[in-house]
Amino acid sequence: MNRLVYISILVTGILISNTGCKKFLAEKSQDLIKPTTVQDLTALMAGEAYPYQTQLQLLLNMVTDDVTCYGGQGQDTYQSVVITGRPAFTWSKNMYQELLQPGGLSTTTYLDSWQILYKCIAGCNVTLAYADQVTGSDADKQNLKGQALALRAYYYFILVNLYGKPFNSPGVDPANSPGVPLKLTMEVTDEFFKRNSIAEVYTQIEADLKNAASILMNYPESKGVYKMSETAAYTLLSRVYLYEEKWDLAVDYATKGLAKKSVLTQLSSFGSANYNIYNVNTITSNLDRIYDPSTSNEIIWAYVPQSGSTAEGQFFKSSMIPNYNAVYNPPYAVSPDLLNLYDSKGQDANDTYIGDLRPRLYFNCTSIILSFTPPDIVVRTYKFY
Repeated sequence: MNRLVYISILVTGILISNTGCKKFLAEKSQDLIKPTTVQDLTALMAGEAYPYQTQLQLLLNMVTDDVTCYGGQGQDTYQSVVITGRPAFTWSKNMYQELLQPGGLSTTTYLDSWQILYKCIAGCNVTLAYADQVTGSDADKQNLKGQALALRAYYYFILVNLYGKPFNSPGVDPANSPGVPLKLTMEVTDEFFKRNSIAEVYTQIEADLKNAASILMNYPESKGVYKMSETAAYTLLSRVYLYEEKWDLAVDYATKGLAKKSVLTQLSSFGSANYNIYNVNTITSNLDRIYDPSTSNEIIWAYVPQSGSTAEGQFFKSSMIPNYNAVYNPPYAVSPDLLNLYDSKGQDANDTYIGDLRPRLYFNCTSIILSFTPPDIVVRTYKFY
């Protein structure tokens, strides 16, 4: 997967490929119409650079310690799910090959994060190459450059953490440990791209984000939470420095971000006044509302992934036969260690819930009955999946 060959970027209405005979590889594409206006570049960003109508990292939750496996529990249906998720959950060296085999994933369209992320990076590189050549206001062009730089940094941050070792992993020297290849121009070549070191990738990420923050500060445009902004660049920088364990810088850039936007959304506004909604079950209409710009005012930057059947839906089952109960747990579920970080007081209370609302809104859960004493005494607990 380390060989990156960018042949062309196809953008409807902007970059139109002819069907005539062309050289298979050329340093400059011979059959593409160049973007000429800032509107062209804006459309290119939407179609090729922003992660709309795609999935960036379907396996991310499965390869973290935020997920636990309860096994097949003697049930064939449960065991089938365990087998499907095993390659990712166990960090198999042949993970991708195994997920494509019979018994693996049935939905693999967005499985190749490497290809998807580098395609988005290619869109950023084209935008950066043409931003000073197209017609339009200087403010619009500079703002697009800032967006493209912030996005490129975001994608490389994902890539280096998916395919490289942690920056400060014990025994790892970031300067010599392989990260991912840095492709920073739009030119098409048949070059074999070698992996840059983790340190080199992080240096590029920091440079892109600082450059983006400066540009977006000088050329701000209110484009909503679905576009990169100065605040988003500061927030990402804080996260990057957190991973590098540069604590003071992490605080500095988090403070910069909070200075621009620090408003929080009251989670209790998503439920009824007495919070009984959280004691019965997680209501579908309330799930993920903290990430919905129409109901939450604290979002800094967001994107909407491709909806529909995904790989994660094959790992994290909302229901199975036999049903989850006091004995049977979801084959894969949120780990107890993660759940215990929240104040889960009130899970078995059936009156007014006054505990931590976050796990009820951040995770899917199903209510199960532990006991029932007629006519109306019901003792419940929850299975978070």
